[in-house]
Amino acid sequence: MDYHFENILQQNGEITGILDFEWAIAGDLAWDFKQDVQWSETCPGSNAPLYAGYQTLHPLPEYHQQRATFYSLLSHLDAVALAKANGIQREYEAGLPYFFRQLEWLEENL
Repeated sequence: MDYHFENILQQNGEITGILDFEWAIAGDLAWDFKQDVQWSETCPGSNAPLYAGYQTLHPLPEYHQQRATFYSLLSHLDAVALAKANGIQREYEAGLPYFFRQLEWLEENL
């Protein structure tokens, strides 16, 4: 699932639709939450209602946060590796703190 703010429709601060579900049935549900750190930075206070609403339809499994953080780590690793390989130093340097933050969290919580 390609779940991020660009795929959420809203009007007057209320969610009216979510787009781009072609991969929604293929894989671990925790993948949907791999960007929750960015969500909270982009829209402070958004994570609690998002998680609450999600759980009204589907309870989160045990170790959800560890799995979501692991997927986030992989996503950031991919981004910094691509930036480095393509010589995009600014993106490489910008992505490293996110990568290390996720790695540190996993080390502390596994």
